[in-house]
Amino acid sequence: METSRIRIGLLGCGHVGAALVSLVAERRDEVERRTGLDLEVTRIAVRNTALDRNVPVDSAAFTTDAAALVVDPDVDVVVEVMGGIEPARGLVSAALAAGKPVVTANKELLANHGAELYEAAEAAGVDLLFEAAVAGA
Repeated sequence: METSRIRIGLLGCGHVGAALVSLVAERRDEVERRTGLDLEVTRIAVRNTALDRNVPVDSAAFTTDAAALVVDPDVDVVVEVMGGIEPARGLVSAALAAGKPVVTANKELLANHGAELYEAAEAAGVDLLFEAAVAGA
């Protein structure tokens, strides 16, 4: 099976985001063996890059520029775990407009702006997924 690399850009790195980063790192080989997908968290947007988040990612992956992350050509999929409506809505919209599939764990965002975001995803020909919105870490 041929391997496809998937570079993940993460918006937020609190409890859910940090758990996701750790899970991706811990199960990377198993996921690749089973699916042919080599998942790697390559960029993480946070409010404060000085905080120690104790996640298995190089410190260079962290940025405070979430707007740049969602349009970064070196990010294949955006995962939003920030919570709240703004700036999450604007960032998810920008990612979709840039042709990036998005996974969100944000129930509030989907409840208030789901229709708008699904229309944006359809217009861009990408997916907006919400598996993580069912249960967090």
